[in-house]
Amino acid sequence: CPSCGKSSIVADQFAGQSGPCSNCGAKVTVPQAPLSAFPQGPASHGSGGGGTLGTVLLVIFAVIGVAGLICAGLAYLLIMPAVGQARKAAQRAQSTNNLRQLALALQGIDVALAEGDSSRALSAAQTLLADDPAAQFDVPAWCRMKSATLVGQSELPDGSGIRFEIRA
Repeated sequence: CPSCGKSSIVADQFAGQSGPCSNCGAKVTVPQAPLSAFPQGPASHGSGGGGTLGTVLLVIFAVIGVAGLICAGLAYLLIMPAVGQARKAAQRAQSTNNLRQLALALQGIDVALAEGDSSRALSAAQTLLADDPAAQFDVPAWCRMKSATLVGQSELPDGSGIRFEIRA
């Protein structure tokens, strides 16, 4: 009120209308609401409006941060199955290579036996190391097929493979 200096909060719907002041009774016209991007509430009225802008910016940054975390989580969920498939493919390739090496070792023993050179083949117990789980079935089957004796089979102390002792 220009007469008594009292300020009152009224709804925006009364902007531009006149009425009596609740304190002194003088005729007061309710001013139009200011057109600003960040309206000031009663708590920040007269403080320059700095708190409202800071609050809005803080909320915007928080929303952007949460959206970034969600996007990172989704990217992680999409990438991890591909990494697992690549790891399985590498293990499969290594397993195939190990079986190939095992087959070459057994073939070398087989050739020596066929040539009658038992001293080169299995004069003493030969140790064969295999790090592929399939070897526990392949080596005994080969021994039965070639009439070789599987003296022993044991797991390596570090659990990385199997040790076979073979004798002709």
